[in-house]
Amino acid sequence: MKRGAMVLVAVLGLSLGLVCPAADFIGDEFPITATAGNEFGIYAAFDGTNYLVGIQGDAAGQKNITAQMISQTGTLVGSRISVGRTGEWPPTVAFDGTNYLMVWPDDANSPNEDIYGQFVSPSGTLVGSPFAISPATGRQGNCSPLLPVIFDGTNYLVVWEDYHNEKSDIYGQLVSPSGTLVGSEIPIATDTSEDNMKCASVAFDGTNYLVVFNSGDNIYGQFIAKDGSLVGSNFIIDQSGYPSYNPTAIIFDETRYVVSFCDFLDIPTEEHDSYYARFVAKDGTVSPTRIKLYEGQTSPLGCFVQGFDGTNYLVTLSEGGSDTTYTAKGRYYDINFNAVGDWFTIFETQDSKVPLGPVVVFAENKYLAVATRALQVWEEDHFIILAEDVYGIFFSTPSVTEEKIGIFRPSSGLWAIRDTTRTYFGGTGDEPIYRDYDGDGIRDIGIFRSNSGLWAIKNITRVYFGSSTDESIPGDYNGDGSCDLGIFRAGSGLWAVRGITRAYFGGSEDLPLPGDYDGDGTEDLGIFRGTSGLWALRGISRVYFGSSDDNLVPGDYNGSGYWSPGIFRPSSGLWAIRGVTRSYFGSSSDLPVPADYDGSGMDNIGIFRQTSGLWAIRGVTRAYFGGSSDIPVTR
Repeated sequence: MKRGAMVLVAVLGLSLGLVCPAADFIGDEFPITATAGNEFGIYAAFDGTNYLVGIQGDAAGQKNITAQMISQTGTLVGSRISVGRTGEWPPTVAFDGTNYLMVWPDDANSPNEDIYGQFVSPSGTLVGSPFAISPATGRQGNCSPLLPVIFDGTNYLVVWEDYHNEKSDIYGQLVSPSGTLVGSEIPIATDTSEDNMKCASVAFDGTNYLVVFNSGDNIYGQFIAKDGSLVGSNFIIDQSGYPSYNPTAIIFDETRYVVSFCDFLDIPTEEHDSYYARFVAKDGTVSPTRIKLYEGQTSPLGCFVQGFDGTNYLVTLSEGGSDTTYTAKGRYYDINFNAVGDWFTIFETQDSKVPLGPVVVFAENKYLAVATRALQVWEEDHFIILAEDVYGIFFSTPSVTEEKIGIFRPSSGLWAIRDTTRTYFGGTGDEPIYRDYDGDGIRDIGIFRSNSGLWAIKNITRVYFGSSTDESIPGDYNGDGSCDLGIFRAGSGLWAVRGITRAYFGGSEDLPLPGDYDGDGTEDLGIFRGTSGLWALRGISRVYFGSSDDNLVPGDYNGSGYWSPGIFRPSSGLWAIRGVTRSYFGSSSDLPVPADYDGSGMDNIGIFRQTSGLWAIRGVTRAYFGGSSDIPVTR
């Protein structure tokens, strides 16, 4: 019999629940443009009421710079907005609290391309006229799929590739909400020792901007202050020896930057892309390890970390086994970059039109994904894109069930309850106890420190009850809806519940298993004797079930309101619930974590695999949260 596992599962009485691994789509995908013309759009921004989607092309011409307002349900709001200029790439969009700013590479001075901007009001009207942000000699543009423009609360920063020195450098420009250029162009990366610097993206951390870009085999960063001055110099974020052809992307998650990028692997068997992410601190410290996101064949809009909802990151993937079949996918990762479920499909190829994108916007607790479906036709030595239409789809952040996944990390005292809280309380040697101690219907964080008998319930109480030889047995022993403090002293068989009762039941060979075995809503005293497999439930029954090698998992597995004796046998993965079920789930390295994960009113069979952080709940879901040093806080 596993005493440690029994304490985790049957005595602590903590609570958890899971995040569903796939997105919850809100309605079907919807057309944003569907005219006879060629239209291309992937960027959008939100103004608090509606979205503005930047679009290249309309029925009158495939290079016309336009935009379309859409509602939070995907309904088109008003007619197409035409800027009256043409460009080589769909406009990027940002919002400053009053107006939108659209930015694009304008081709009126072809073969030069100039960076232009246009403000649009939330009502869909043009504010002022189009204006040049960078009319420098040569070609300007950007290949990044994410944010070459961002608003910092005072000004916008626009970044682009600049070819006026015959190779690509990275430049930027501050723009005020009135359209005034603030200061001169910012030479972000102009090192003549490098051939080309490309694909700039930018994020803002509340103090500085961080611009990221690629050059040859390396990924670089450059901090910029709000006044446009460079903070330090270009620094390396990643260098692998493999070329980084595809775009680079960046987000800020309110604590750190997440930079995602691509290595092009030319190996004997095939050519394909490998995508990674690294964390960058606000002081420029780069995480020592890469996080692998995906390896395989993708479109140029590849695989990037695009969103953070406060709990999970969203990674998007444009996966393709050929240039004529792509699938746009998404996948969630937790704060430690453990995958939460598998990839889910956002857009598929339809009628031979491949989805180019998506680019996403997170607002109002949901994502808007925008992609362009297009025919790709091979012409001599390259593909041309024809018959494009722009589509959108909404999906929410991962849905949660009634219970919450939670872990306690003794080494740091971290409590991480998914979608609820991250806090520090307790430390090494403490036993986590996560129950409702004040009867308000909300579970409270607490610890039992056996070497001193301390019970510390965060923001509620600190008391001493018990000693180093006692096991904690918190539970509701009087039916008042709040958890009572209790100990079992194996040497004498003492059950002591603070302020309620003292009784003797069991002995030195026994493990305490309190639970509601008679369905009256209060905890009953129960013990398991591993030498004989005896379950003795005080005043209720005596049965023989299981052996000393089993983990103990009593609970209500059929929704009857009565707890039944139950065991998990690690050697075979057997779950045996007396009078209810026998099934196989899990293996010798797993900890059993039964609880009501789907709100059905009965316990689900589940395991936590510390080696990988896997939570597998039978018939419900699989998710990754925590790791090898963590204690799962379960029912």
